[in-house]
Amino acid sequence: MNYFGTLRRFSLVWLTYWLIYFLQPVESIYLPIDTAWLVQFLFFLMVFITYIIGTLPLIQVNGSASSRTDENQLVGARKIIVFSLILSILGLAFLIFDKAFIQGIDYSQGLAYARENWRQQGEAREGAISSLFSVLGYVLSGALFLALALLPTKHVAISDFRRFLYFLIGATCLVISSVITGGRSSILLALAIMSFGYFSSKERGSALFGKARYRWVIYTTGLILFVYTVYIFYTRAQSTGISPAEYGISFLYYLGLKPAAWFEAYSHTSNLGGVASILNLALAYLTHSIATTAGVIQYSGEQGVVLFNYIVLIFSKLGLTPPPPDWFLSGRFISVPGGLYFQFGVLGVCVGAIALGLASGFLIALSFRKRQSIFLFFLASLLETILLLSPFLLAVDFLYFPILLLSGLIVIFFLSPLKSINNAK
Repeated sequence: MNYFGTLRRFSLVWLTYWLIYFLQPVESIYLPIDTAWLVQFLFFLMVFITYIIGTLPLIQVNGSASSRTDENQLVGARKIIVFSLILSILGLAFLIFDKAFIQGIDYSQGLAYARENWRQQGEAREGAISSLFSVLGYVLSGALFLALALLPTKHVAISDFRRFLYFLIGATCLVISSVITGGRSSILLALAIMSFGYFSSKERGSALFGKARYRWVIYTTGLILFVYTVYIFYTRAQSTGISPAEYGISFLYYLGLKPAAWFEAYSHTSNLGGVASILNLALAYLTHSIATTAGVIQYSGEQGVVLFNYIVLIFSKLGLTPPPPDWFLSGRFISVPGGLYFQFGVLGVCVGAIALGLASGFLIALSFRKRQSIFLFFLASLLETILLLSPFLLAVDFLYFPILLLSGLIVIFFLSPLKSINNAK
């Protein structure tokens, strides 16, 4: 039943996350790793149970879940996809103008150098906005994620060629955005937000993704995104002046991990040691949140803002609130249960899991009952994104999440009145 597709994917992500961590040649430098796992498992179990409870009011009397059908297309989706892509291209142009001409960031010396230059200028401005072009660039480019959420689903009446073309445009915008902002989180966010659209029908996803002539391009795009992610770590290693093997090993300790003795020896002695070290670091970058969770349990008396930190930071830049204080593991990923434990204890883990499970179960199920609503579809895709990324970080704390939420809602509600006017004529 489609009501529980999100729950299956949520379970698969958590199980894969734990499996990768336990198979990796690393271990936590913090002692209570078993307690950290129990905190995470408690969160997982309570979300799992309450998600099912949340769907119960909307399940049909016969116990089956209604599924989207081709007769229930998302109304106005084609127009929204095109409009979102146009806005994202315009937003990227503003971001490039701000970074290259207003801030004068030099990308010719590599992404690591550009990112460091960008960071230093941000510190010099004391967190202030660089220009109006930067604000407009981020807000407009955030509309890209609405298009990416809609493109994979069969419930958008669009030809395969146009869907393929729009996908290539969206993927290109995503890569360019990641390059000029120096981040990788937007790629992870995009993959998560596309999952609901792909799996939201009884038959999986758009027919486009099943056709060989298109599939190889999509797989190639995925490979490029993975290579780019690993390349970021490699360029950072180069910028430090140390070998990739040494960088991959030393950065593990920053993440709260330490390598197995045999792997450290292999990294320093094998011709492929540098490659293995960087690849291991790329995986550890995702799974280190369990070590961060162990760290906050070990040092439970520490203070700071972990959850919704980025939203507080945005408010502080607008002068509405004081800047959030740094916490002792700032800069690391912390899983949602780890963040709840750090700020609210075990009770917070339970309450947060129950609230997330009930809200997700009910609203995602509602999106299947109200099959023509793009607003509910978008909301459901964001809730699935929060669930799928919960092992790594609260999705709301990714740079683009508040922006894509604002941009998506603006596009949806701006085009809805236009559609009503056109229908009235």
